[in-house]
Parts: sequence; structure tokens; C-alpha cells
Amino acid sequence: MNEKLKAFFETKKEEELKKQDELNKKQEEVKKKTLIDLGLFEKVYSPDNKQSDEFSCYEWDSINSTNKYYKKVPVEVTDEEYEEIKKYSKQTEDIIHNNFNRYNSVAISLTVIAYVIFIVGFIAGILFGITEVEEEVKYYYFTHTDTKIEFSFAIAFVYWCTSFISGTIYLGFAEIIKLLTEIKNK
Repeated sequence: MNEKLKAFFETKKEEELKKQDELNKKQEEVKKKTLIDLGLFEKVYSPDNKQSDEFSCYEWDSINSTNKYYKKVPVEVTDEEYEEIKKYSKQTEDIIHNNFNRYNSVAISLTVIAYVIFIVGFIAGILFGITEVEEEVKYYYFTHTDTKIEFSFAIAFVYWCTSFISGTIYLGFAEIIKLLTEIKNK
């Protein structure tokens, strides 16, 4: 076999092994993070009870009235156990995401603002639609100014239409955010 060909194959095999090693390391890190996130870890306490990068977590020790620093070490699991854990973990994430969709704070805020606009606009239409009309009443030589209270549908209608359009726009944005959140979580 040609020397250049041998060198090429060896280089490619080394690159492939490096990629496989990096992939295995990443998978191991994901595995550790998943187990820790699910609470499947043991606490290993700092031997000198001092905070460090390695021992960054702490809990209160009521006996000694001090913090005890520890690190989270994931429990040892087989590949089959980890696959089953991932299955349950995925179900848990789906439940969390579905609840988040229902309780998305931005969408809820926009929906509340829309309903407040509807209610305030309706009330404002009624209040500003009530107008006082002055009318002069003549009785022989006497002139008397009389005021009447009337309801102007034209003024009220302007407020009602404005609040309806504004509230509908806010509801539309809330629905868009809900749909985008659903798409993101799929």
C-alpha cells in the first residue's frame, strides 16, 4: 500500500476516534446532568468543610451551626437503567412543558390586559356618552336655560370600538405567544 494512503487512513482513523471520544464525553456529561437534575445523586461532603469549585453546594448543619459543603455525585446506573430513566425523564419534561404552556406568564399578562381594556373601554363609553345639553326655554318675556342629560351613542360607540380593537390586538398577541411556546416545546 502507498505510504501517503497509509498516512491518510491513519489520520482519518485518529480523527474518528477523537470524535467518538468527544461524543462519549458529551454523552457522559448529559447523563450526569440528567441524573443530578432528577435528584439521583449522592452527597459527598468536603473533607475540610470549605467551599470550593468542586464543593459548591451546601446545607445547614444544625448541630454545629455551620454550613456543610458538598458536591453532587450521580448514582451509578447501567445503560438499560439509564434508558428507562430517560423515558421517565422525558414524560416529566412533557408534563412540565404542558403546564408551562397553560401558565405562560407573558400570555396570561397580555390576556388580562386585553380584558381590562374591554371593561374599561365599555365603562368609559358609558361615562363619556352621558352628556349635558343646555336648552333655552322662552316663556313670553322670560328666558330660562334648562340642562338635560342625554346619552350620545356616537361618543360611546367611539370608545367601544377603540377598546374592542385594542383588546383584540392584545388577545391576538397573547395567542401568538401561546402558539410559539407550544411550537418551541415540541
